[in-house]
Amino acid sequence: MNAIRRPVTVEKPGLFEKTGLLRRLVHDSNGPLTRELVLNPSAYGLPSRVDAHDADGVVKSVCGYCSTGCNLNVSMKDGQAVSLSPATRYPVNLGMACPKGWQAL
Repeated sequence: MNAIRRPVTVEKPGLFEKTGLLRRLVHDSNGPLTRELVLNPSAYGLPSRVDAHDADGVVKSVCGYCSTGCNLNVSMKDGQAVSLSPATRYPVNLGMACPKGWQAL
């Protein structure tokens, strides 16, 4: 019994516009989506950030949000943490942080 395969078509006009509206509603109520955070992480967070290159040094730490244990680099200046970033060469988080971790950063 061979089934005839037909291409999937969108029969409801405006479906993509509704999807865009839904995306904006989710974004406005819940914050940025994972893809947005991964592709442009510096666009979210505090309005002004100290450049990590101006730091005195970097201390390794672990994200405490969940039990995964993603590695973080904490940039320090004058004994104070000035910025956080995911460690790029750590096998657990592969240089990224989850959406919950980004919110914690």
